[in-house]
Amino acid sequence: MGSPQAGPASDVQVEDVYPLSPMQQGMMFHTLAEPGSGVYVEQIRLTLGGLDVALFQRAWERMFARFSALRTCIVGTGREQPAQVVRRRVDLPWEEHDCSGLDTAQEQRAWLDSFLADDAARGFSLDAPSLARLSLIRTGATTHEFVWTLHHIVLDGWSGSRVLSDLFATYHALRRGAEPQLPSVRPYRDYIVWLRRQDLGPAEAYWRTAFAGAPELLRLPGDRGTPGASGASAPTARYARRERAVGAPLAE
Repeated sequence: MGSPQAGPASDVQVEDVYPLSPMQQGMMFHTLAEPGSGVYVEQIRLTLGGLDVALFQRAWERMFARFSALRTCIVGTGREQPAQVVRRRVDLPWEEHDCSGLDTAQEQRAWLDSFLADDAARGFSLDAPSLARLSLIRTGATTHEFVWTLHHIVLDGWSGSRVLSDLFATYHALRRGAEPQLPSVRPYRDYIVWLRRQDLGPAEAYWRTAFAGAPELLRLPGDRGTPGASGASAPTARYARRERAVGAPLAE
């Protein structure tokens, strides 16, 4: 299989263009098939105290410059060969909210639960970068909840952990008035190039042999095939909203 084609050099806003992986194509299919379900939308939630908001925002700007996945969108979703387009830069998708005026912790929790549900239901338009959203919510005089919402089609959990690690390294360096010392990163394009050079024949032969005699319809544990939220099937609905709470090391 050939290597991915480079992006159009004439478009100064485009850094790169390359195909989707088979896994990404599957995510794209389910996203388009179940609009409004929040399928493959992930939320990473941080509880922060003593935050320097301006420096935290600057650290995120550095992450968007550093990681091309945060500047990627999916185009040509109605075509046989859709592609992912990396923009040279995107406006930071930053939002600020304030629920500190609510009287009780229970009211704040209810407000946050409602916000998370509405945020997940917003989803993303796959052809509009960025497929991430940053929401900072003030909960008190010195406390915040931070929600990083992203579409799994451009970033998985392992990669998200790498982004957060580099984010806080950058934040702490900026607080010291220093430049962060971060390891180099490889673009996702490198994986796509490697993947398209593979001979899939042996892999197909192996799995056909391994599954020889298996039933055509294999039900997984918990797969009842019943409707879920927004008309999604039960298995899909379980992925409609994935939220992770992460401890945030703001103090050194």
